[in-house]
Amino acid sequence: MAFLHAALLLYFAILVSGLASALAARLSEGSRHQALCQGTFFVCLALVGVTVITSLSASPSAWLFAGATFSIMVVGVTCDFSRCRRQVA
Repeated sequence: MAFLHAALLLYFAILVSGLASALAARLSEGSRHQALCQGTFFVCLALVGVTVITSLSASPSAWLFAGATFSIMVVGVTCDFSRCRRQVA
C-alpha cells in the first residue's frame, strides 16, 4: 500500500513540475534565465511524455491527467498570449 501512495505522489509531482516548468519557460522569455527554463521545460516535457506512455498500460483512464498535462504544456509554451499587437507596415 505504501508503494501505491509513493507512486501516486510521484505521478502528481511529475505533472505539477511539468506545468510549473511550462509557466517558468513562458515567464522567463527575454530574461537571462530563459535558456535554463527552456532546458528544464524540455526535460519535464520528456518526463511527462514517458509518464503518459507508462500510464497507458496501467488502466484505460490512467493516462488522462498526464495526457492533458502534456497538451497544456505544449500549447502553453507555443501560443503567444501577449496583448501587444504588431502593426504591419
